[in-house]
Amino acid sequence: MGKYAPRLFEPHEAFGHSGIRFKFCTIAAAGREDIATRPIVEAVKKAIDASGVPALDHRGLGYVIYHAGEHANWLLTRVWLNGDIVSGLLGRIVDGAYVDVTEPLVECVWEEIAVHHERDAWVRHMMSGLENPDAYMTETIAGGMH
Repeated sequence: MGKYAPRLFEPHEAFGHSGIRFKFCTIAAAGREDIATRPIVEAVKKAIDASGVPALDHRGLGYVIYHAGEHANWLLTRVWLNGDIVSGLLGRIVDGAYVDVTEPLVECVWEEIAVHHERDAWVRHMMSGLENPDAYMTETIAGGMH
């Protein structure tokens, strides 16, 4: 296990697929900062299509975190279900292709930063007073080192 070193977080343009609007951010380990986002978005769309996510009672909102880590490229796709539950897919990008992660993994310490940001934004804009999906979608994680 290595020592904690901040990684570069970058918010990217939101995108939609299968009736779900996704916020999108990347996380990069040192030396991995040059990330092509278009293939990631395409991988998410294929993973969503191959999953049961579109049939869930979702709220039409979610987020994607791509983590170019030291040893692997991780792809977390999360969709908010009715109310306060989040459903998710966990994958890796291997040789440019999406591969489902079947091990009982959730997320790492860097990904947790983005997950907590999304949780707080959800509570603020969707569970505290009037629901405001557009405000949720525009509240993106700050870029920079975290």
